[in-house]
Amino acid sequence: LLWSSGDESRGAEQALFQTVAPFQTQVSEIERSRRMRGKRQNLA
Repeated sequence: LLWSSGDESRGAEQALFQTVAPFQTQVSEIERSRRMRGKRQNLA
């Protein structure tokens, strides 16, 4: 029982990470594009 419950919680963590990871990468891409736009405006 102890082992199975541990595996279940680990599986839940992985499932959560897999659903959140794409969203986090999307947000970081948006932040990066914003920074690039800001740099271009400063240069212009």
